[in-house]
Amino acid sequence: FSSQLRTLLIPMGGDILRDMFLLLPLWIGLLFFQKRSADIYASVSAYGIFVGRYLITILMPVAILSAGILPGVARTGSHIRKKEERYARTAFQAGVQGMVVHGFFFTAWIAVLSTPLSQALDKSAEMALTGLFTTGSSLILWLLLLFYFSEILELRGEKHLLLAGYGILDIVSIVVLLILLNTGNTTTALSLSLVLGTAAGGIVLGILACLRMKTWPDLLRTLAIPTGSCCACGLLAFGLEKICLPHLGAMVTVLLELVITGAVYWFLLLMLRSFRGQDLNYVPGGKVLRAFGKTLRLL
Repeated sequence: FSSQLRTLLIPMGGDILRDMFLLLPLWIGLLFFQKRSADIYASVSAYGIFVGRYLITILMPVAILSAGILPGVARTGSHIRKKEERYARTAFQAGVQGMVVHGFFFTAWIAVLSTPLSQALDKSAEMALTGLFTTGSSLILWLLLLFYFSEILELRGEKHLLLAGYGILDIVSIVVLLILLNTGNTTTALSLSLVLGTAAGGIVLGILACLRMKTWPDLLRTLAIPTGSCCACGLLAFGLEKICLPHLGAMVTVLLELVITGAVYWFLLLMLRSFRGQDLNYVPGGKVLRAFGKTLRLL
Protein backbone atom coordinates (compact mmCIF):
# COMPACT_ATOMS: atom_id res chain seq x y z
CA PHE A 1 0.00 0.00 0.00
CA SER A 2 2.74 2.46 0.91
CA SER A 3 4.51 1.78 -2.38
CA GLN A 4 1.34 2.40 -4.38
CA LEU A 5 0.66 5.55 -2.37
CA ARG A 6 4.13 6.91 -3.17
CA THR A 7 3.65 6.02 -6.83
CA LEU A 8 0.42 7.99 -6.86
CA LEU A 9 1.45 11.03 -4.83
CA ILE A 10 5.05 11.70 -5.94
CA PRO A 11 4.13 12.62 -9.56
CA MET A 12 1.26 14.71 -8.19
CA GLY A 13 3.44 16.52 -5.65
CA GLY A 14 3.99 19.60 -7.77
CA ASP A 15 0.28 19.89 -8.63
CA ILE A 16 -0.72 19.49 -4.98
CA LEU A 17 1.78 22.15 -3.91
CA ARG A 18 0.55 24.59 -6.55
CA ASP A 19 -3.06 24.08 -5.51
CA MET A 20 -2.11 24.67 -1.88
CA PHE A 21 -0.37 27.91 -2.87
CA LEU A 22 -3.45 28.97 -4.82
CA LEU A 23 -5.79 28.39 -1.88
CA LEU A 24 -3.45 29.71 0.79
CA PRO A 25 -4.77 33.33 0.72
CA LEU A 26 -8.26 32.08 1.63
CA TRP A 27 -6.99 30.10 4.62
CA ILE A 28 -4.70 32.88 5.82
CA GLY A 29 -7.45 35.42 5.20
CA LEU A 30 -9.86 33.54 7.45
CA LEU A 31 -7.21 33.22 10.17
CA PHE A 32 -6.23 36.88 10.28
CA PHE A 33 -9.78 38.11 9.74
CA GLN A 34 -10.96 36.23 12.82
CA LYS A 35 -7.96 37.30 14.91
CA ARG A 36 -8.76 40.96 14.19
CA SER A 37 -12.44 40.52 15.13
CA ALA A 38 -13.82 41.16 18.58
CA ASP A 39 -16.85 38.94 17.89
CA ILE A 40 -15.82 35.64 16.33
CA TYR A 41 -19.40 34.73 15.35
CA ALA A 42 -19.89 38.02 13.52
CA SER A 43 -16.58 37.50 11.72
CA VAL A 44 -17.61 34.00 10.62
CA SER A 45 -20.87 35.41 9.26
CA ALA A 46 -19.02 38.18 7.40
CA TYR A 47 -16.51 35.70 5.98
CA GLY A 48 -19.41 33.50 4.91
CA ILE A 49 -20.85 36.41 2.90
CA PHE A 50 -17.43 36.97 1.34
CA VAL A 51 -17.04 33.34 0.25
CA GLY A 52 -20.64 32.20 -0.21
CA ARG A 53 -21.98 35.26 -2.03
CA TYR A 54 -19.14 37.34 -3.44
CA LEU A 55 -16.51 34.74 -4.28
CA ILE A 56 -18.94 32.15 -5.66
CA THR A 57 -20.53 34.80 -7.90
CA ILE A 58 -17.10 35.80 -9.19
CA LEU A 59 -16.05 32.19 -9.78
CA MET A 60 -19.12 31.25 -11.84
CA PRO A 61 -18.16 33.18 -15.02
CA VAL A 62 -14.50 32.31 -14.39
CA ALA A 63 -15.31 28.58 -14.35
CA ILE A 64 -17.46 28.78 -17.51
CA LEU A 65 -14.92 30.84 -19.45
CA SER A 66 -12.00 28.71 -18.27
CA ALA A 67 -13.77 25.63 -19.56
CA GLY A 68 -14.51 27.46 -22.82
CA ILE A 69 -10.84 28.29 -23.42
CA LEU A 70 -9.64 24.69 -23.02
CA PRO A 71 -10.18 23.72 -26.72
CA GLY A 72 -8.13 26.75 -27.73
CA VAL A 73 -5.44 25.83 -25.21
CA ALA A 74 -5.38 22.30 -26.65
CA ARG A 75 -4.88 23.68 -30.18
CA THR A 76 -2.10 25.92 -28.92
CA GLY A 77 -0.46 22.91 -27.28
CA SER A 78 -0.72 20.98 -30.53
CA HIS A 79 1.11 23.77 -32.38
CA ILE A 80 3.79 23.83 -29.66
CA ARG A 81 4.37 20.07 -29.88
CA LYS A 82 4.60 20.23 -33.68
CA LYS A 83 7.12 23.10 -33.46
CA GLU A 84 4.75 25.34 -35.41
CA GLU A 85 6.00 28.49 -33.73
CA ARG A 86 4.13 31.00 -35.87
CA TYR A 87 0.77 29.27 -35.39
CA ALA A 88 1.49 28.79 -31.70
CA ARG A 89 2.16 32.50 -31.24
CA THR A 90 -1.03 33.42 -33.12
CA ALA A 91 -3.06 31.03 -30.98
CA PHE A 92 -1.45 32.32 -27.80
CA GLN A 93 -2.19 35.95 -28.66
CA ALA A 94 -5.81 35.11 -29.51
CA GLY A 95 -6.19 33.23 -26.23
CA VAL A 96 -4.86 36.16 -24.21
CA GLN A 97 -7.17 38.49 -26.12
CA GLY A 98 -10.16 36.23 -25.41
CA MET A 99 -9.45 36.19 -21.68
CA VAL A 100 -8.97 39.98 -21.58
CA VAL A 101 -12.14 40.92 -23.47
CA HIS A 102 -14.32 38.53 -21.46
CA GLY A 103 -12.68 39.61 -18.23
CA PHE A 104 -13.18 43.30 -19.04
CA PHE A 105 -16.86 42.80 -19.75
CA PHE A 106 -17.73 40.89 -16.57
CA THR A 107 -15.57 43.20 -14.47
CA ALA A 108 -17.45 46.27 -15.70
CA TRP A 109 -20.85 44.57 -15.65
CA ILE A 110 -20.54 43.44 -12.04
CA ALA A 111 -19.05 46.75 -10.85
CA VAL A 112 -21.76 48.88 -12.49
CA LEU A 113 -24.61 46.56 -11.43
CA SER A 114 -23.26 45.93 -7.93
CA THR A 115 -26.42 47.24 -6.25
CA PRO A 116 -29.09 45.22 -8.14
CA LEU A 117 -26.81 42.16 -8.15
CA SER A 118 -26.44 42.41 -4.37
CA GLN A 119 -30.19 42.78 -3.96
CA ALA A 120 -30.82 39.75 -6.14
CA LEU A 121 -28.36 37.59 -4.19
CA ASP A 122 -29.03 38.61 -0.58
CA LYS A 123 -30.95 41.71 0.50
CA SER A 124 -29.88 41.25 4.12
CA ALA A 125 -26.23 41.72 3.10
CA GLU A 126 -26.79 44.29 0.36
CA MET A 127 -24.39 46.94 1.67
CA ALA A 128 -21.53 44.50 2.27
CA LEU A 129 -21.98 42.81 -1.12
CA THR A 130 -22.23 46.11 -2.97
CA GLY A 131 -18.86 47.15 -1.58
CA LEU A 132 -17.32 43.77 -2.42
CA PHE A 133 -18.59 43.77 -6.01
CA THR A 134 -17.57 47.40 -6.57
CA THR A 135 -14.00 46.99 -5.34
CA GLY A 136 -13.40 43.35 -6.22
CA SER A 137 -15.06 42.72 -9.59
CA SER A 138 -11.69 42.78 -11.41
CA LEU A 139 -10.83 39.48 -9.73
CA ILE A 140 -12.57 37.84 -12.70
CA LEU A 141 -10.07 39.31 -15.16
CA TRP A 142 -7.01 38.37 -13.11
CA LEU A 143 -8.21 34.83 -12.42
CA LEU A 144 -8.84 34.24 -16.12
CA LEU A 145 -5.37 35.47 -17.05
CA LEU A 146 -3.79 33.47 -14.22
CA PHE A 147 -5.53 30.31 -15.41
CA TYR A 148 -4.64 30.83 -19.07
CA PHE A 149 -0.97 31.60 -18.51
CA SER A 150 -0.73 28.65 -16.10
CA GLU A 151 -2.11 26.31 -18.75
CA ILE A 152 0.30 27.60 -21.41
CA LEU A 153 3.35 27.23 -19.17
CA GLU A 154 2.23 23.76 -18.12
CA LEU A 155 1.85 22.74 -21.77
CA ARG A 156 5.41 23.87 -22.38
CA GLY A 157 6.60 21.63 -19.53
CA GLU A 158 7.62 24.56 -17.33
CA LYS A 159 5.53 23.78 -14.28
CA HIS A 160 8.21 25.06 -11.93
CA LEU A 161 7.51 28.61 -13.12
CA LEU A 162 3.96 28.33 -11.78
CA LEU A 163 5.31 28.09 -8.25
CA ALA A 164 6.97 31.50 -8.69
CA GLY A 165 3.73 33.10 -9.84
CA TYR A 166 1.61 31.50 -7.13
CA GLY A 167 4.22 32.32 -4.49
CA ILE A 168 4.11 36.01 -5.45
CA LEU A 169 0.30 35.81 -5.36
CA ASP A 170 0.44 34.55 -1.76
CA ILE A 171 3.02 37.09 -0.59
CA VAL A 172 1.21 40.09 -2.06
CA SER A 173 -2.20 38.90 -0.82
CA ILE A 174 -1.02 38.36 2.75
CA VAL A 175 0.94 41.63 2.95
CA VAL A 176 -1.96 43.68 1.55
CA LEU A 177 -4.42 41.90 3.86
CA LEU A 178 -2.37 42.70 6.96
CA ILE A 179 -2.01 46.35 5.93
CA LEU A 180 -5.73 46.79 5.19
CA LEU A 181 -6.91 44.95 8.31
CA ASN A 182 -4.90 47.38 10.43
CA THR A 183 -6.97 50.23 8.99
CA GLY A 184 -10.31 48.52 9.67
CA ASN A 185 -11.72 45.03 10.04
CA THR A 186 -13.82 44.79 6.88
CA THR A 187 -14.45 42.20 4.20
CA THR A 188 -13.27 44.78 1.66
CA ALA A 189 -9.74 44.07 2.90
CA LEU A 190 -10.24 40.41 1.94
CA SER A 191 -11.42 41.22 -1.58
CA LEU A 192 -8.75 43.84 -2.28
CA SER A 193 -5.95 41.60 -1.02
CA LEU A 194 -7.18 38.77 -3.22
CA VAL A 195 -7.51 41.05 -6.25
CA LEU A 196 -4.04 42.59 -5.86
CA GLY A 197 -2.39 39.25 -5.12
CA THR A 198 -4.03 37.53 -8.10
CA ALA A 199 -3.11 40.48 -10.31
CA ALA A 200 0.53 40.25 -9.24
CA GLY A 201 0.64 36.49 -9.85
CA GLY A 202 -1.14 36.78 -13.19
CA ILE A 203 1.16 39.54 -14.42
CA VAL A 204 4.29 37.59 -13.44
CA LEU A 205 3.05 34.41 -15.15
CA GLY A 206 1.96 36.49 -18.17
CA ILE A 207 5.42 38.00 -18.57
CA LEU A 208 7.03 34.56 -18.24
CA ALA A 209 4.61 33.04 -20.76
CA CYS A 210 5.19 35.87 -23.26
CA LEU A 211 8.96 35.50 -22.91
CA ARG A 212 8.72 31.73 -23.49
CA MET A 213 6.38 32.15 -26.47
CA LYS A 214 8.53 35.03 -27.83
CA THR A 215 5.56 37.24 -28.51
CA TRP A 216 3.50 39.99 -26.86
CA PRO A 217 -0.21 40.81 -27.18
CA ASP A 218 -1.32 43.45 -29.67
CA LEU A 219 -2.03 46.47 -27.43
CA LEU A 220 -4.55 47.99 -29.84
CA ARG A 221 -6.72 44.92 -30.40
CA THR A 222 -6.20 43.39 -26.94
CA LEU A 223 -6.39 46.46 -24.70
CA ALA A 224 -7.37 49.73 -26.42
CA ILE A 225 -10.45 48.59 -28.37
CA PRO A 226 -11.87 46.38 -25.56
CA THR A 227 -11.31 49.15 -23.01
CA GLY A 228 -13.21 51.72 -25.09
CA SER A 229 -16.02 49.26 -25.84
CA CYS A 230 -16.22 48.30 -22.18
CA CYS A 231 -16.49 51.93 -21.07
CA ALA A 232 -19.33 52.53 -23.55
CA CYS A 233 -21.21 49.45 -22.33
CA GLY A 234 -20.60 50.47 -18.71
CA LEU A 235 -22.29 53.82 -19.36
CA LEU A 236 -25.14 52.02 -21.12
CA ALA A 237 -25.55 49.63 -18.18
CA PHE A 238 -25.54 52.53 -15.71
CA GLY A 239 -28.31 54.28 -17.62
CA LEU A 240 -30.39 51.13 -18.02
CA GLU A 241 -30.07 50.39 -14.31
CA LYS A 242 -31.63 53.75 -13.42
CA ILE A 243 -34.52 53.04 -15.78
CA CYS A 244 -35.14 49.34 -15.14
CA LEU A 245 -34.38 48.76 -11.45
CA PRO A 246 -37.34 50.72 -9.97
CA HIS A 247 -39.84 49.03 -12.31
CA LEU A 248 -38.54 45.53 -13.10
CA GLY A 249 -36.78 44.52 -9.90
CA ALA A 250 -33.20 43.45 -9.26
CA MET A 251 -33.12 39.98 -10.85
CA VAL A 252 -34.80 41.00 -14.13
CA THR A 253 -32.58 44.09 -14.36
CA VAL A 254 -29.41 42.03 -13.92
CA LEU A 255 -30.38 39.43 -16.54
CA LEU A 256 -31.75 41.96 -19.01
CA GLU A 257 -28.63 44.10 -18.86
CA LEU A 258 -26.40 41.05 -19.23
CA VAL A 259 -28.06 40.28 -22.57
CA ILE A 260 -28.27 43.87 -23.86
CA THR A 261 -24.79 45.06 -22.84
CA GLY A 262 -23.25 41.74 -23.91
CA ALA A 263 -24.72 42.06 -27.41
CA VAL A 264 -23.63 45.71 -27.72
CA TYR A 265 -20.14 44.91 -26.42
CA TRP A 266 -19.49 42.14 -28.92
CA PHE A 267 -21.02 44.19 -31.72
CA LEU A 268 -18.53 46.98 -30.99
CA LEU A 269 -15.59 44.56 -30.79
CA LEU A 270 -16.45 42.91 -34.11
CA MET A 271 -17.26 46.22 -35.82
CA LEU A 272 -13.94 47.72 -34.72
CA ARG A 273 -12.10 44.60 -35.93
CA SER A 274 -10.73 43.67 -32.53
CA PHE A 275 -10.86 40.02 -33.68
CA ARG A 276 -9.77 38.48 -36.92
CA GLY A 277 -11.67 35.48 -38.25
CA GLN A 278 -9.10 32.87 -37.22
CA ASP A 279 -8.80 34.34 -33.72
CA LEU A 280 -12.27 33.09 -32.83
CA ASN A 281 -10.98 29.49 -32.99
CA TYR A 282 -9.12 30.12 -29.73
CA VAL A 283 -11.70 32.26 -27.88
CA PRO A 284 -14.44 30.97 -25.53
CA GLY A 285 -17.73 30.95 -27.43
CA GLY A 286 -15.92 31.51 -30.72
CA LYS A 287 -18.49 29.61 -32.82
CA VAL A 288 -21.36 31.66 -31.42
CA LEU A 289 -19.42 34.89 -31.95
CA ARG A 290 -18.58 33.92 -35.53
CA ALA A 291 -22.26 33.24 -36.25
CA PHE A 292 -23.19 36.56 -34.60
CA GLY A 293 -20.61 38.41 -36.69
CA LYS A 294 -21.67 36.79 -39.94
CA THR A 295 -25.33 37.54 -39.23
CA LEU A 296 -24.46 41.23 -38.85
CA ARG A 297 -21.98 40.99 -41.78
CA LEU A 298 -19.07 42.02 -39.57
CA LEU A 299 -16.91 39.01 -40.51
